[in-house]
Amino acid sequence: MASSASPVPSNGTPAAAESPLRDLPDPSAETSRSVRQGLSVQSRDRIANQLRAMYDTVANQPVPDRFAELIAKLDAADRSA
Repeated sequence: MASSASPVPSNGTPAAAESPLRDLPDPSAETSRSVRQGLSVQSRDRIANQLRAMYDTVANQPVPDRFAELIAKLDAADRSA
């Protein structure tokens, strides 16, 4: 049965002229435009404040006992080496 698909060279990849992707815009160009436009100052400030609040919450938590014990063991091993 004959196929109506575009011809594929012997290496198994479609020829560039036959590629359906050839007419798509360059994704890096779109990303660059998005980055240039970016978020509004209000959105950036809101995100920054929320990230700071989350970081402060985590940074102010005590070190878990198992980590403190591991650090003590590592310090002791360093002193004896």
